[in-house]
Amino acid sequence: MPSLRRPGPAYSEARVGQFDASLESLRTAQEFESDAAEVYTQLGLTLQGMERWAEAQAAFEESLRLDPGSARARAGLGGVLAQEGDLEAALSQMRQAVELNSS
Repeated sequence: MPSLRRPGPAYSEARVGQFDASLESLRTAQEFESDAAEVYTQLGLTLQGMERWAEAQAAFEESLRLDPGSARARAGLGGVLAQEGDLEAALSQMRQAVELNSS
């Protein structure tokens, strides 16, 4: 199975709006790479695209537990928090994402 640490099938599926197919690919990837932060980041992005905010938040938080330096996961979490109305926390996550990207 190809690694999802780089863009692969789930990434491509999500990019074209095939969220269910992407979600299935990511659930399979979790079985093989349960410690890969990027799998959880992509899962969060897919769930975010499906407007499944609580699940997306949990996925981003797991990604950040595995890799606290993931700017993509921080930005994703910030987007979810903003959607849920927690603007202060969202802004904090976005600022951290920018800092991580600029270093």
